[in-house]
This record gives sequence, structure tokens and C-alpha cells, in this order.
Amino acid sequence: MSYVKICWIYLSAIVFFGESNAYQHTCRSPTNQSILVNTRGYANTVRSTNSSKLRIDLHYTQHIAQLSSFESLKSTLIEPAVNFWSEALSARVPLQEDYRILRPCVQNQYVIKNDPDGIPHFYCTIGCTSSPICIDEQIPDKYLSACREIVNDQPEVTIPEGLGYAGNDMVFIVDAKATSDCLGGTLAYASACRIESGLDRPVLGYVNLCPHSLKLTYPEVEISYSTVVHELAHGLGFNPVLYAFMRDENGIPRTSRNPSTGLPSLGKNERGIFIPDSNTVSTIARKWMSSQGVFKRWVTVLKTPNVLKAARKHFSCPTLEGVDLENQGGAGTDSAHFEKRVVQDEIMAGSIGKHGFVSILTLSYFLDTG
Repeated sequence: MSYVKICWIYLSAIVFFGESNAYQHTCRSPTNQSILVNTRGYANTVRSTNSSKLRIDLHYTQHIAQLSSFESLKSTLIEPAVNFWSEALSARVPLQEDYRILRPCVQNQYVIKNDPDGIPHFYCTIGCTSSPICIDEQIPDKYLSACREIVNDQPEVTIPEGLGYAGNDMVFIVDAKATSDCLGGTLAYASACRIESGLDRPVLGYVNLCPHSLKLTYPEVEISYSTVVHELAHGLGFNPVLYAFMRDENGIPRTSRNPSTGLPSLGKNERGIFIPDSNTVSTIARKWMSSQGVFKRWVTVLKTPNVLKAARKHFSCPTLEGVDLENQGGAGTDSAHFEKRVVQDEIMAGSIGKHGFVSILTLSYFLDTG
């Protein structure tokens, strides 16, 4: 008779105090999120050998700047949360000093022309998009490339380029609008909206703090702070929209790409999200123990190399297939978070009802994103 060792993930009976507090955050993705690859901006081609922190710039919209609580939101929630991620992460390939976000062409119609100095550029044939959007807000001109157009059959620069990223690796547009996405216990939401083309790392994100929801008094402020840390993580790349764009340690896409477009080639799911390779996310059958017996349960797991290594060590389970992803909560929660019954108060669980903590699982995910 042979014996097979089976690893079980389980939670002991734990009594949580303070969870009855009605103030909590239920995460949801913005309804109009989309990711564009910034193909005409350039990152450095050489990986950094230093461990300098992730350089994050913030652009505050007029909606949040006009709030009476703006300064308190900045000093109590936003800046501490940004500083946390800035210290915790670093870019494997930092951006060039003059990195800029592409100013897109109308209907993506363009030709390539050489400037007088011989450098080729993309010139829009119908015109530049007047106001490129990141989720709900216009991208500030200072971060955008020049508008180059064909005017009377001649190439012209009709809008000058902005200052650019000026040494930063990531920009967040920070907003505060009472939108429909702020309903149902959502205190804030965020997403990436531009990724660079070298390693597909997010370089532009949007975060909206629901203005009538966030509280700044103790003890609720602990949940508010954890909420902002959580949402910034979505903007930094913890997002199912980006699973198919992940790369290995050598910069090779983990999901095959269409050679014509450079986009993932396995199609899209019912939500319009690119399907990642099974080496990144897969659905597996697990044996499920209950009072009624042992059953088969299908779960979706995240299994990138560093996440898998950290999870196997954490759970003392060398045959663990991956970390369970949330399977409840709808389009804004499931697959966008670790399964709460497994990670409980980890910062990337789908809901936050107390002060969350950032575990090696979340940090390992970001290590796998570049």
C-alpha cells in the first residue's frame, strides 16, 4: 500500500473582536476601468541593481482639493499609504527621467515620420485625442507626450510635450467623487490605466476616495488607512486585468502574445479581461472536508513563482498548487483578491473590517510583477 501526502489549507476556529463594527470597506473595481499599453513611452533598458524605493508622484484633482477635509485626508491617509508602498517596493527597471504618457490619436490613426533631426515619431492623421482619460479623470498635460499631427500633408507639433515623469516611476491621479461605485460599503476604489511596454508594469493609476464615506476618527481611521493601502495596491498592479500581462524573471511574457499587437493571445473572458496562462492563474479541484464528508471543490489559484514559494513556506505545504483567489463578491471582488477565509485580515482580502496587514503573499506578488 502506498501513501500520498495531501496538504490541507484550513483555518482554526478564531474569535474576532471588533468585527461587528458596521464601518468596513468592501472592495469593487471601477466600472469603466481599462488598461492601455504605453507603447510610445520608453523605460530604461537596463535593470536597476540598487534597491531604491519606488518613486510615486501624486496629482490631486479639483474634486478632492476642494474638500474641507483635504489636508487631513492627505496627512492621515494618502501620504502615509503612498509612503508605505514607496518604501516597500522598487522598480526593477526604473523609468527614464523624461518618460511621458502617450497622447493617443483619434481612432488610433497615425503614420510614422522623421523629425528634422532624423528621429522617427508617430503623427496622428485625424488628430490627437483632446483629453486622454484615466478612469474618470483627464490625464494632466504635464505627463503627456506632444501632439504630433499631419496638417496640410505636413508633420507638425500642435501641442508641446509636458514635463514628463521627472524621475518618478508611478503617478496616481487622486480623486474624490461620490460616484455609483461608492455604494454598497465601498470607501474607495482604484485601478491602473497605463502600463509601460518593457515589463508591462503600471505607470499611471487612479484612486477615488468616496468623499462621504471615509472616516478620520479613531478607531474607524484604522480601517480607512488600510483601505487606501489596499486600493493603491490595485493601482500598482494587484488586478486581474493585469494577470495576463505578467512576465517571468527574465522579462518573458508568462502568457503568449499576439505577434501583431503584442497583447495576450488566449482571448478574453466574459468580462472582457485577457485570459492568463495556467502558469499564472488556474482552476483546480481540491478535496473539501465538511461535516457531511469529503467533497471536490473547484478553486481558482494564483501561482506565480514567488507567490507559490512564499505560500508553500507559510502554510508548510510543499505541494500547494497556489493561493486561493476570492470566489465571491461579484466582478469587483472575485479573482481580484486573496480568498478571505484563507488570509483573513491580509491587506488584499476582498473586504476590510479592521486594520489590515501586508503579508509576504502580497509582497511576493509584486515581486513577480516587476
